[in-house]
Amino acid sequence: MSAFRTLLKKEALQRVRSRSALATATLLPALLLLFAPLGQMAALVNTDQKGWAMVLPPSFRPPPALIGRERDSSVIARFLLAALVAMGGLVVPAVAASYTMVAERESRPLELLAALPVTIRDVLASKLAVILGFSAMVTGAMVGLDVAVLVRLRMASAGYSLSLFALLGAALLYSTASALLISLLARDFRTANQLGGALLGPTTVVAVFVLAYGPAGAGSVLLLSGIFLAAAALALYVALRVVTFERLLR
Repeated sequence: MSAFRTLLKKEALQRVRSRSALATATLLPALLLLFAPLGQMAALVNTDQKGWAMVLPPSFRPPPALIGRERDSSVIARFLLAALVAMGGLVVPAVAASYTMVAERESRPLELLAALPVTIRDVLASKLAVILGFSAMVTGAMVGLDVAVLVRLRMASAGYSLSLFALLGAALLYSTASALLISLLARDFRTANQLGGALLGPTTVVAVFVLAYGPAGAGSVLLLSGIFLAAAALALYVALRVVTFERLLR
């Protein structure tokens, strides 16, 4: 436990001192979780959605999540915010993990750790704990502000607002676990980014589909959260089955 605490402190200090890591963990989520959703909510306040609906063909059938959009703009606000929360939770830890783990492999500090009396699980647990903790702190604060504005504008209930935090936590867990798996498969930073991008695209499509066609209200958000949690458990299981110092240092 003392070795883990020492590694955890080292990782936290490294992350705080790295300007590029801090910029990655703040600028990207700010675009996804602050500027985009707040701008959308501001545009939808007191907006007459009937004019927008009239340009659509009469045969258009919206997905369940967007039914009633022509009468209530909050329907669109809730759907878009849930989609952005899912994207923010997916992107931030993945980018941070790729930078932290793969870039460190290229600069060779992991070779020094391999010579110390620590286990591979301590090394990975400390890195992932810092990535997950820092990502949760930054994105959680931003989603909290979005939810406060959403509730203040009476665009969502308290139950729906709480489900967004569940979605964020599940997306962060899945992204962190999949980033661990990618870091073990990738030989360099470029490959890690390519694998991460290849995984992010289909995952985002699945997330939007579940939110659009899943159960009404908070049901679709909670369903997507469950899918992310199951995928996170699977990715973590596979990663821990193959993890070794040799694989990290190759």
